[in-house]
Amino acid sequence: MEEAQRRALRRGRARLVAALRVAPLWEPLERRGLFTRPMVEEMQSAGSRGDQARQLVIDLETRGKRAFPLFLSILRDTGQGELADMLMQECGHLPAPPQLGDLRPVELDLRGEKHNKNVSFPGRLSVPIQAESERPQMPPMPAQGSAVDKRNRDLVYELKSDPCGRCLILNNVSFSRDSDLSTRDGSDVDCEKLEKRFKALSFDVLTRRDLPAQVTPVVSN
Repeated sequence: MEEAQRRALRRGRARLVAALRVAPLWEPLERRGLFTRPMVEEMQSAGSRGDQARQLVIDLETRGKRAFPLFLSILRDTGQGELADMLMQECGHLPAPPQLGDLRPVELDLRGEKHNKNVSFPGRLSVPIQAESERPQMPPMPAQGSAVDKRNRDLVYELKSDPCGRCLILNNVSFSRDSDLSTRDGSDVDCEKLEKRFKALSFDVLTRRDLPAQVTPVVSN
């Protein structure tokens, strides 16, 4: 997602949280590929309608280049076009980049009576502009199927296996009195969200709660 679109979502978040009707959005969000079913269920479990709307707006920023225009389209399809228009307007309110001045050659007329007569000046000075052929050129993009393109693909770790791997979550909530550490209220909620997220990514998830420091958890093969 482009930075301008992220800023528009953040600027419009308060209004979206207050007015967004999330119930009609879930089915088209999943059908059009913005979120998977487990991701939708996780957002639905966020709490009230406003909490669900807030989580949806936050998660949209992570869903790639298609997320913003698809979200606007879904808003209009579900009768919430005024919110789509608001987001488009927020994009238009972003500060414009600084404009460059006129870069055409400027001729300076130095002929006159006030300059030093002992110094010889040419009649006119021309400010040169760098020729197109002399400007630094950007390296061409590697052609698809080329050796460079293949090396780039080799750097990507594709999660194709099922399961993708194992995820171990150590959820420490309570601590011994001599540790001077307080109980981590809310840790179970974070743990539950982590479990849902990694299960949605096809990981085998193993959770252990309040393990003593002397115990080393072992994940079997």
